[in-house]
Amino acid sequence: MRSVELSSAGSFKEYTLPLDLAGELNPASAEKIQEAVSALDLVKVRLTGVVEDENAAKVSAEILRGRLVKKARLVIIEPETIVAAALSSNSLTKAFLAELDKLEPEDTQGKDYERWLLARQYGLEELAAHLLEAK
Repeated sequence: MRSVELSSAGSFKEYTLPLDLAGELNPASAEKIQEAVSALDLVKVRLTGVVEDENAAKVSAEILRGRLVKKARLVIIEPETIVAAALSSNSLTKAFLAELDKLEPEDTQGKDYERWLLARQYGLEELAAHLLEAK
């Protein structure tokens, strides 16, 4: 999270959250952001990840926007996803995500979490590229 304090205007808060392969957001992550936002805040959320269904990712973005717009002055949701169909059914992808989930840092605001997100993103991108090459 990056925060800039504007005394009477609230804060600018920026978050990066991963979507799962189905294009869905972890509800606990959305709740944490919702609890941290005040009525004067400007909030930007980047949704990242490799998804199988772009429409599901868009729906998740709109649901999150709907939840946050009630709490903040301005909400910007930026989906930064890569679409790769049939990735979740791949056994290597399942194993990769299972192992990576064991390493997810508890502090979702620190540098370790940012590194974890990048590792997840790059790993899924590589798996998606190899699956496309194999076709």
